[in-house]
Amino acid sequence: MIDIFIAMATSASHLALVTIAYGMIRRMRLPRAASALLQAAAFSLGTLAVMVSPAPLAAGVMIDARATVIGLAAAFAGPIPAIAAAITGALYRLHIGGAGAAMGCLSILYVLASGLWWRFRPRPHAETRWSDLVLLGSVLVPHAAVVFFIPTDKAPGVILAVVAVMAASCFVSTLAFGRLILREDQLLERERVLRDFAYADPLTGLPNRREFEAKIEEAFGRGTPPASGCLLLMDFDHFKDVNDRFGHAAGDDALKQLARLLQTTLRAGDFVARHGGEEFVAFLPETSALDARYIAERIRQRVAWEAMKVGEETLLVTVSIGIASANGKMSLAELFASADKALYRAKTAGRNRVEAAAEERGRNLPLPATDEAEPSSAAPAAAA
Repeated sequence: MIDIFIAMATSASHLALVTIAYGMIRRMRLPRAASALLQAAAFSLGTLAVMVSPAPLAAGVMIDARATVIGLAAAFAGPIPAIAAAITGALYRLHIGGAGAAMGCLSILYVLASGLWWRFRPRPHAETRWSDLVLLGSVLVPHAAVVFFIPTDKAPGVILAVVAVMAASCFVSTLAFGRLILREDQLLERERVLRDFAYADPLTGLPNRREFEAKIEEAFGRGTPPASGCLLLMDFDHFKDVNDRFGHAAGDDALKQLARLLQTTLRAGDFVARHGGEEFVAFLPETSALDARYIAERIRQRVAWEAMKVGEETLLVTVSIGIASANGKMSLAELFASADKALYRAKTAGRNRVEAAAEERGRNLPLPATDEAEPSSAAPAAAA
């Protein structure tokens, strides 16, 4: 029995390391496949670690904490890490051999299935609670019963005591380390919410200016002027009139619809954000000034022709757009300033226009003719 307690204490340290590795991998914010592979490696190594220092019950019969490691992998890390850990444990157990090899593999299969059932079962509530951890520990505990079916010369009382210790250890360690993993998940979710709040516009769901600038720096390097691409600065024409005539709720709804329209009009590689107020900004990577003008015109035309349903009202709105081209010399702030000057010219020239920065104006080529004539008398934000 002393050997069993020593083995369980050693396994607790290994479980602690697996829990730490789980949190570190989650915080890396890797793609899902890469994260799953790293978690598979962590839980597989954890399974091996607890199995190499077991408590021997009899010849070929070993007791360890593999059930807790595999069960937690299935419950929290997902199917791929859990299956990897289970296969690792089963192969190692078969390699060791002995009278308990077959039942040991059966217990591994049981905890894998139990952990996955717990993970995917229907729940009356979204968050994981203490009662859920109690349920997880309860469904993993029966794996200890395989000891009853392993041939051994130990007295029945000893076998019963061993099973009781295994069951209690599995239950307690599942609660303890499951709680640590759950707490790590909750902290990560809280960080995600705070990060989204800091870098996303709560009204439109688009990234805000801070996130926009971070993305540009990520693409070109911090402090490095963008070497190519174009920046579009877009302004919702006469937005104040929408708020004054139809209320701020209508204005908010119009901004959300405009954000969705921009997302669906721009290309997959383009990055759009809310710049602030009624202004939006988009960066078009690897895009020439002429192509950027075509894209800006497409945005302008689509906004002008797609009526917005706001409450009981149907609004016709327009946007003015300023374009600035990156050349590897202008900083991001200078690029914004250049686009802002172009936007100002578009607004002073009558709005519902596209204007390029001064350095691009000489290269403004005629745009292709459209089949539809631009509305001549529809006032911005006029009720249809």
